[in-house]
Amino acid sequence: MLQKLSSLEKTTFYLNIDCNLYNTAKNIGTNATYLSKIINEYKEQSFNDYINELRIKYFRNRLYNDAKFRSYTIKAIARELGYGSVNTFALAFKKQTGLSHSYYIKKVIAEKSIST
Repeated sequence: MLQKLSSLEKTTFYLNIDCNLYNTAKNIGTNATYLSKIINEYKEQSFNDYINELRIKYFRNRLYNDAKFRSYTIKAIARELGYGSVNTFALAFKKQTGLSHSYYIKKVIAEKSIST
C-alpha cells in the first residue's frame, strides 16, 4: 500500500482541488478507513497533514526553481496547489514551516535576485 501511495505521489495527484481521502483511496485500490490507518501509522500524520506536506513541499520547490511561479498572486498559487482558499493555504504553510507564506515568498525572491 505504501508503494502504491509513493507511486501516486509522483503523479502530483495532491494538487487536485478534489484530492481527499476517499478519492485517494479509490486511486490506489483500497478504502478510506484503511488508507487513513496506513498514513497515521506509517507517516505518523493525518491524511490532511500528509496532503498539506506534499503541497507545501511542491510549492517550495516550484517557487525556488520557477521564476514565472514567483510572479503569481497568492490566490493563483493557492489554487495551483489545490487549495480552495488562500486562508487554507496560509494556515497549512504556517503549520508546516512556522513562517507566513508572504514572508517566505519575499525571502526566496530576494535570494534569487541576489544570485542572478
